[in-house]
Amino acid sequence: GQGSNTDKITQIRVTSVKLESINPSSQSLGILKSAKVYLVNGSQQVLIGTRSDIASTVGSAIMLDIDNSKFLDEYIKSDNVKVKLEYVLQNGLSVDLSMRASIGLSAAPVTTTAN
Repeated sequence: GQGSNTDKITQIRVTSVKLESINPSSQSLGILKSAKVYLVNGSQQVLIGTRSDIASTVGSAIMLDIDNSKFLDEYIKSDNVKVKLEYVLQNGLSVDLSMRASIGLSAAPVTTTAN
């Protein structure tokens, strides 16, 4: 993005995707049946993490299964990249819930050859 020196890196891949309850922080994410996290750039999106059959005893944080088969350069270097969360609830939810998605990335430095 803008002002972040993304022109110095390449071959960006996802290394981890974690969902956690932040308000209330004690809320179990076992209320979710499944979850998917996408990076969105305009009309394009790419799935970076997914989890199905989430156990009701999972606790307030879960790691998603990642798809690191794609380079994410065009998303991460965009000025308007967004994160989208899709989920299915096990049952109804009786409280407002705020969640955080933490996304780990790896990248390689851009190398230049001297002439």
